[in-house]
Amino acid sequence: ELHPAHWSGLFSGAAHRRVGQLDGVNARRLIVEPVQGFLDYDDLALDKLLQLSGGHPYFLQVHCHALVLAANRSQRVIVATEDVEAAAPKAMEMAEAHLLALWRELAPAEAAVAQAVARLIDGREPATPQNLLPLLPAEERETVEETLAGLLRSGVLAIDNARGGYGFVLDLQRRWCRKMTG
Repeated sequence: ELHPAHWSGLFSGAAHRRVGQLDGVNARRLIVEPVQGFLDYDDLALDKLLQLSGGHPYFLQVHCHALVLAANRSQRVIVATEDVEAAAPKAMEMAEAHLLALWRELAPAEAAVAQAVARLIDGREPATPQNLLPLLPAEERETVEETLAGLLRSGVLAIDNARGGYGFVLDLQRRWCRKMTG
């Protein structure tokens, strides 16, 4: 219940462990096994959860928690794609402290590029360096390739072959980024 700004102070002295994405099999196990016999996910819902979370266990658990709460309220036993989508705002709200911490780790140039990538993706345009340039402040344009490489290394962005550019590893992070920038 703490405001997100207070969480970073609480964890500043804690040991940090980098937790990466789960492979598809283990991510699906994390989604399905804890609620087996009580709640079923259709295949498209599982795919949507993996897309939104990037297979990251924390974001999977938060989103699944939001789905279980919604299923319990509506007394449903099957989760469909539209349920996953409907629970996304609640999952972002529940994960806001973590999303805010991820955002604060970005340098100003990285934040500007991340915002521009999110805007392009929302507009259904490929997030290529060329498409990013008009959306960036003048001082960020010269280093766009270097900044993109840093966002790739840090795991914020990945190459999105389907769109022909860059995309967010965690689609929830893209949505949160757009929410923060309007």
